[in-house]
Order: sequence, then structure tokens, then C-alpha cells
Amino acid sequence: MKKSLLFTMIAGGISALFLICVLIVGVKSDGFGLGAMLNGEEEDQGKWQIKYTYSWNAEDLEGISISWKNGPVTVKTGKDSYVKITESVNQALAEKETLSLSSSGDVLQIKWNSDFISLPVFWDREKALEVIVPEKLAKTMQVLHCKNDSGNIEASGFNAVSCRFSSVSGSLFVSDLSGENIELSTVSGDLSFQTLTMAELVYASTVSGTLQGEQFYTPKSRFSTVSGKATLSGNADEFSVSSISAPVSVKLLKCPREASLESVSGKLSLSIPENGGFLTTHTSVSGRFSSEFPLTQEGRENAFYKDGKRAKLSFSTTSGKMELLKN
Repeated sequence: MKKSLLFTMIAGGISALFLICVLIVGVKSDGFGLGAMLNGEEEDQGKWQIKYTYSWNAEDLEGISISWKNGPVTVKTGKDSYVKITESVNQALAEKETLSLSSSGDVLQIKWNSDFISLPVFWDREKALEVIVPEKLAKTMQVLHCKNDSGNIEASGFNAVSCRFSSVSGSLFVSDLSGENIELSTVSGDLSFQTLTMAELVYASTVSGTLQGEQFYTPKSRFSTVSGKATLSGNADEFSVSSISAPVSVKLLKCPREASLESVSGKLSLSIPENGGFLTTHTSVSGRFSSEFPLTQEGRENAFYKDGKRAKLSFSTTSGKMELLKN
């Protein structure tokens, strides 16, 4: 009897202690996140209340390189003569948690913090980053690189010899970019771009995020996606796009010199103007090819032409449909 009573008291004590711990955790986490869900708008409004502002002399700079871990990144142009950097958070940062600024080869390096190796356990909080670049520097950059592990990236209004933007789980939106090489990539985030000009090569890729772009005017453009839908519109002398399972829709505003579309199971759709001559070929195991243009068979199987053979168009799938449309 005494043992039973003692066991009951111990079990009751453990249960009470467990309930107290649960209540403490609940309070610390704002009701296990329920408070944040019920007051989402208020939380968003106060999310970036604390701001840390830095400046960097732009006179001798030739580029900017950003390496971020968790939180949105915005890169834009401004009227000031210096680079203005703002780091925003919802809680005060310790000195070791603030961003790191340094210069290497006339390139401003902006990093998540000053740690030589920054492990995920040390960047569980979000920090928003805004970088405002003087207009003069923005138009004459050698390097503009930005990578973000977990957060969106937005950038607009830059000319750089090398433009490179990449995000793992965040979305990416860029506009009004020019330069010799423009590289854009995401893994699970959506990728969107508008007005890419004067580039020798544009390369954009996603894994599962959607790929959407318009107004690209370049000698060479290459795009790839695995499962994210691709919708593209612009001009390129040499154009290529590849997909595994995602549908691809491309509208070229003039007939290219070469265009290649490849997919395993995703549908391929290419739209070009009526006033160009071309040779089109297609290969597939079970996918069907269709054309809105009147075509003449070239002689070999699955090869057709219209008004000469100035442009070369090729389609390749395993099971995906292929279609050639008129603009």
C-alpha cells in the first residue's frame, strides 16, 4: 500500500513538472506559434523593427559580392555616392551576429557574419539585407554576385561584366540587367526575370521552382528546369532549353539561328514569327509533333523545312508532345 502511494506521488510529481515545462515552452513560443498565426499581420509589421546601417566608400569599388544565409536580400540603385547597407532584424544582435564587410580586389564582400565557417545551427534567425548601390557604380561594375541559402533575392538596374544570382530555397526576381554573362539559379524557389540585355550569354536554371522570363535580348540563351514549369519570351541568336518533366513554353520574337528544346516527359512548345525560313527536326519515342506552319519534308524522317533552311530548330523528347506555333 505504501509503495503504491509512493509510486502515485512520484508519478503525479513528474506529470506536474512536465505540465509546467510545457506551459513555459508555450509561453516562450507565443502559444506554440498559435499567437503568431492569429496575429500574423502584426508580426509581419514588426518583423524588421531593428535596423543596423553601414556605409562603404564606392570610389574604388569595381564590384559587390553577397553571401547570405537566411532572410530576404534586396539589391538596388540609389542617389548617394556611397554603398548603403542595411541589416534588419526583430531582435537585437550580438556583435558576432552582425554582418561582415570587407574588400578583396576592389570587390566589396558582404557576408552573413564574421565567422570563418558559419554552420546552420548559428543562423536559425532571419535577417533582411538591403544594399543600395550608387548609380554610377551600378552601370560600370565588373562583378555583381549574390547567393542566398534560405530567402528571396530581388535586384534591378545593374550592368556588370559578371552577374550571378543564386538561391537555394528562396525565390529570385531580377530585372534590367546587362553584362557579358548573366547567371541565375534556384533549387526550390521560383525564378523570374525581366529585361536582360547586352549579355553574351544568359543562363538560368531551376530544379522544382517555376522559370518565367521575358524581354531577354542576347546572342546566346540557355535555360533548364527539372520539374518547374518554364515560360519564356525574348530573342536569342542561339537558344536552348531543357526539362525533365515540366512543360516548356517559348516565344521568340524573331527566328533564331539555332534553337534546341529537350524534355523527357514535359510538353515542348515553340512560337516563332511567320516571316522566317527554317529547318526543323524532331525525335521522340512516343511524343507527337505538330506544326501550325505548312512544312515540306526534307527527305529524311522527322525533318521538315519552310522557305529555305536559314534557321535550325530541333525538338527532342521521350514521351512529351512537341509543337511549333506561329506568333
